[in-house]
Amino acid sequence: WVDPAVGWRKIAGALAAGGTLALLSYFGVDEPRSRDDQDAMLASIAKVAPDIAAGWPVYRDIDSTLAGVERRRGNVSEVWAWLGSYDMAQDYAARLFGDVQVALVPKLVEQTASELNATFRTMSYYARLSPSQREALAQECEAIYARLGRPVRASVVTALVTARRT
Repeated sequence: WVDPAVGWRKIAGALAAGGTLALLSYFGVDEPRSRDDQDAMLASIAKVAPDIAAGWPVYRDIDSTLAGVERRRGNVSEVWAWLGSYDMAQDYAARLFGDVQVALVPKLVEQTASELNATFRTMSYYARLSPSQREALAQECEAIYARLGRPVRASVVTALVTARRT
């Protein structure tokens, strides 16, 4: 976790001229098949950790995601910041990188409560939860799974963002 004020320069400095930066992550997507389940999970997070829920990334549909990327394509830091709702866009990065490309692979994920809890344990926000909040979130996942009577659905997109060092 590098300060964005210097991070994009550090990345550019590690690449040869013309070298390619590749950023890979996954993001939630707004999609009808999973919207209700995702809303229920966010409500559970808000119940357990309102401060974390308040900063939860925005879920967009694929068309809006692609349109937003296109508007920001001139600056890889703006693309990356917008995709993940990160506060890391820097004007100077547009001078360091060009030829920004984005590939999105959407997927519907269905998880049991234990699988969902295992996924949550891999997310950066989880480390900020107290032991009691972690237990409460696990119980919330169990309750949603039991209420639905089926796996909990989430729509995600795997995003690959590349840019060439100028």
